[in-house]
Amino acid sequence: MIKHIVMFSGGAASSYCAWWVVNKYGKENVILLHTPTYSEDKDADRFRKQVAEYLGIKMTEPEDGRDIWEVIEDSNCLPSHFIPFCTQVLKLKPMLDWLKEYTKENKDLILYYGFSREEPGRIQKQTARIIQMRYEKTYGGKPKYNKSKISTCYPLVEDSLTSNDCKRIITTEWGICMPVTYKIYEHNNCIPCFKSSSKKYWAKVAKHNPIEFQKAIDAEHFTGHTHFKDMTLEELREKAEIYINQIDMFEEVDNFPCMCSF
Repeated sequence: MIKHIVMFSGGAASSYCAWWVVNKYGKENVILLHTPTYSEDKDADRFRKQVAEYLGIKMTEPEDGRDIWEVIEDSNCLPSHFIPFCTQVLKLKPMLDWLKEYTKENKDLILYYGFSREEPGRIQKQTARIIQMRYEKTYGGKPKYNKSKISTCYPLVEDSLTSNDCKRIITTEWGICMPVTYKIYEHNNCIPCFKSSSKKYWAKVAKHNPIEFQKAIDAEHFTGHTHFKDMTLEELREKAEIYINQIDMFEEVDNFPCMCSF
């Protein structure tokens, strides 16, 4: 029997994706797979639990066990858009390890992602990753075919929905409030998300999440590296504080969908 596995980040899109799969195949045939990073706003945890309860499914949560600060300290390096090892360590590796074990007994799987038709790049990347998952390297580097049949599906594309459509459905039809992070940020990622190269985003973190921003400053001091080439985070905070009510002085847009949200 085919098992349907929803990659559940706990954002609006993956929540609708989970509902779509449950509605179509029944909750007894669905696994809600979430890999925690322990670095998100606490209200994101509240939202995930409410959605899981609404769907009547308990989350399956393979984990690394560390948060982003512990990963940074252990790696003595800052993650970035170009070296997103935080995503690799906290999200992808636990997911892939779990899938590897699960496919030993369950051969036919469909993985569901909350990507919309507006995100063709993410869909292509994820489809390529799944193809790569079908192969295992043995000693000597020779590929060994993994006979598990793993495919992907993108329900938002099939229903032609955007992230905002999902938010509207969840709040008005399900009666579940969205995480407070959506009032400030575009995405429900870790705070801060080191994959963002937007100074506007980091200025928002400085204003709305000062404790986490200070941890990022401390991480720069600890590693001896800076997130931006032209200024430290401490300098960015000082500049943002001067114009604390004018965060739009930073022209970049903080639209950085992260693989953390699958």
